[in-house]
Amino acid sequence: MLTFVRASGERLRETGSILWRCFYSVTLTILCSIGLAFIPQGIESLRLVSQPGWNFPVFAVSVASWSLAAWYSARLTLGRIFAGNAIVDCADTPYVQWLRAWLPRLLGVLPPTLLTVRYQLLGEPVLALAFAGAALALAIGAFVLAPHRWFGSPLSRLPGSEASLRFVELQKRTVITVVTAILLSFALPLAIWWKPVEVTSVVTAPALLCFAFGSWILFGDLVLTYYFRHFKLPSMAALPLLLFVLFSSWNDNLDILPFVNGRGFPLLASDAPDGSRTESSPASYSIRRISLDLA
Repeated sequence: MLTFVRASGERLRETGSILWRCFYSVTLTILCSIGLAFIPQGIESLRLVSQPGWNFPVFAVSVASWSLAAWYSARLTLGRIFAGNAIVDCADTPYVQWLRAWLPRLLGVLPPTLLTVRYQLLGEPVLALAFAGAALALAIGAFVLAPHRWFGSPLSRLPGSEASLRFVELQKRTVITVVTAILLSFALPLAIWWKPVEVTSVVTAPALLCFAFGSWILFGDLVLTYYFRHFKLPSMAALPLLLFVLFSSWNDNLDILPFVNGRGFPLLASDAPDGSRTESSPASYSIRRISLDLA
C-alpha cells in the first residue's frame, strides 16, 4: 500500500510538472474547446459559421491553426531540456516519456474532435458539418502522428535510441518556423484594420476567436515559458493571471448592481455625475451588458 501511494504521488508530481511546462497549450485547448462545444454562447457561434459561403471553410482553417499551434508549442516545450531541477527536465520514466510523446498529439486533435461531436448533436441542418469536422480531425491526427524531426540538435540521446526525442537547443529551421508563426498571427489584425468590412464579412467572430487561441498559445508557451527558461529565468506563465487580478479592480463593469428595478433594468451606480444611483435606460443597459459579457 505504501509503495502504491508513493508511486501515485510521483506520477502526480510528474503530471503537474509537465502540465505547468505547457500551461497555455493545455488550458487554452481544453477549456476553450469545451466552451465552444458545450456553453450556449459557443454553440451559437458554431451555428453562425454554418451559414452558406466561406464562413465554415475559414472557420475550419482557424480551428486547424489553433490545433497545430497547441501541438507544436507543447511538443517544443516538453521536448526541450532546460537547466535546473524541474521534474520534466530530470525525469525520464516511461510515464513521463509517454506524456511527452502523446500529450501534444492529444491536444492537437481535441478541438476538431469536440466540435465534430457538437455538430453531430446539433443535427440538421448543420449535420453535414460534422462530417467535415471529422475529416479535419482525421487529417490533423494523421499529421501529428507522423514522425517529425523539426527540432533537436544536438540530441540528448544517440540516433536510434528508443527513448523519446529530447533536445538541448533548437535547430535553425525550428526557430524560423516559430518566428514565422508568431509574425503571421499579426497578419489578421492588420488585415482587419486595413479592410474591416471586407475581412470580417468572411472571417467571422468564431474564426477570429480560434485564430486568437492559437496566437495566445504561441505567445504563452514559446515566449512567456520557453524564452525565459532558455535564459535560465523563472517561467512567466502566471504573469497574465497576476495582471488580470491586479487590474480587475479598475474594471468599470463592477458598477453594475446585482438587482433589478420595477421596469426590468438594473440600477447603475455610475450613471449620474455625482455617483448616485439612477435608473438605466434600455440602451444603456444593453451597452453595459455587452461590455460585461465580453469581459
